[in-house]
Amino acid sequence: MPFSTTTDRGPTACFALWGLLAVLTGMAACAPRQEAPPVFRTDEFEAEIEALREFFSIPGLSILVKHGPSVIYERQIGFADVENAIPVDAGTVFPIASITKSISTVLLLQLVEEGALSLDDPISVYSDRFDPSLDIRVKHILSHTSEGRPGEDYLYSARFALGRRIIELASGQNYVDLMQSRILDRAGMTDTIAMLEQADIDALGRRAARPYLDRGDTAPGHYEFGFTTATGLASTARDLARLDDALDAGELIPAARVAEMQSAFRTSRGEALPYGYGIFVQEFMGEKLVWSYGQADCFSSLYLKVPRRNLTLILLANNNLMSDPARLRSGDVTDSLFALGFLKYFVFRLPETIPFSDYRSSTDLAKRIGPLSGGESLSFYREELLAHALAAVYFGMSDPAEMERSRNLLELAYQMYPDLDAHGDLSLLRNLTLVTVAGGASEFGHNLERVGTRLLSRHPDDPLVNLLLADYSLHIGSTGKAAEHYRTIVNAGNYDPGWYTRIAADFLSREE
Repeated sequence: MPFSTTTDRGPTACFALWGLLAVLTGMAACAPRQEAPPVFRTDEFEAEIEALREFFSIPGLSILVKHGPSVIYERQIGFADVENAIPVDAGTVFPIASITKSISTVLLLQLVEEGALSLDDPISVYSDRFDPSLDIRVKHILSHTSEGRPGEDYLYSARFALGRRIIELASGQNYVDLMQSRILDRAGMTDTIAMLEQADIDALGRRAARPYLDRGDTAPGHYEFGFTTATGLASTARDLARLDDALDAGELIPAARVAEMQSAFRTSRGEALPYGYGIFVQEFMGEKLVWSYGQADCFSSLYLKVPRRNLTLILLANNNLMSDPARLRSGDVTDSLFALGFLKYFVFRLPETIPFSDYRSSTDLAKRIGPLSGGESLSFYREELLAHALAAVYFGMSDPAEMERSRNLLELAYQMYPDLDAHGDLSLLRNLTLVTVAGGASEFGHNLERVGTRLLSRHPDDPLVNLLLADYSLHIGSTGKAAEHYRTIVNAGNYDPGWYTRIAADFLSREE
């Protein structure tokens, strides 16, 4: 829908005069400048979403797109409950997992605005598990920069859950009650609940989206209960749209706080990291993208906002596959084929678009993409190609045909974008490692090493990069090099032990 416009006597009179002069002289004397209304390609977007839902075997999906406060596209497809043939509708409630982080951050920033706490407060004020000498501050918890070198290294961290303790100590009140009164009630989010126990889901009855596992068989899954600042809310697409409206209107925190929240956290060297406060932030093709995602064992969700275009996408699904293959914790929303579908058909005016189905066979892609991959389109087609390769390698772990498709897509990406390694991130490194180690694609070894070396030069102790490089080292028979990477993971300071730590420790205990 176009933005509304208003006129007063001055512009109207000017416009009339311009029209008269144009007739008499062929010249525009004082024509008002008018931007072309945005073009929203909803039919193509809908076809893309349908194809993606089928590919990822998502039982039920709720989709909403806003332009400013106006809903310009809304649809629910599939089933909230497959066994009982209950379709998804506008009132279906989905667990939103880590999108909870963005909402709880708004609550915490309310307390900052009121002077109850400061973003620069040492975390040791609120928790005695941290040595004060580490100089970890509240802002580091909110920006996922508390592990490694505080304020310098991004690592998506479970420490975000400490926000609940911070909120309760700073306010002297219960976190659940504060969330209800200060956020949900104020924003009119009447269908959003805290998932504390099974009774909370049972109370929803038919309105609750049921959980499903994996691709293909849509096996019944499970809910994950517990409510912290990191996860635990369940909501509807319309309620999340109401939250988006409330933030845009400054009804929950002032506009300056919203801007602070939605700005990339910067290191002492001025490097922009992929997270702000409670939300991801990145630049892509000249647009700022603000986004959050949720991934549970049996649910996934995505909130994506393009502030300059005043556009917002909200997606909710009842299996994990809208998020898991893209591994969005790495900090790049363009790894998501769902996000790219929105950007392709609502945001960017590309000279030509390639629908999802055309990527199922890579035979003619070079002919399709080649003429398009210049100028402003260069980044888009590169990221779309890589996102398809990433999704294919995820399923390639159990499907040889998909592994081979990922390999072919990566080969094409390197043919078309010879400087790909210079743009490579954790997602590309993971794709290269899996297709090499599990798929036997030895031709990518040098690319893998270049990307890994560049990433370690920025963040030497990054456990995920070290783990992938260790996997590759073992694959090529370099046990000593693998041990170096595993030792880095185990010995790195100021990191909480994770699954990667256990893998590294197990290997070292066997070797030593």
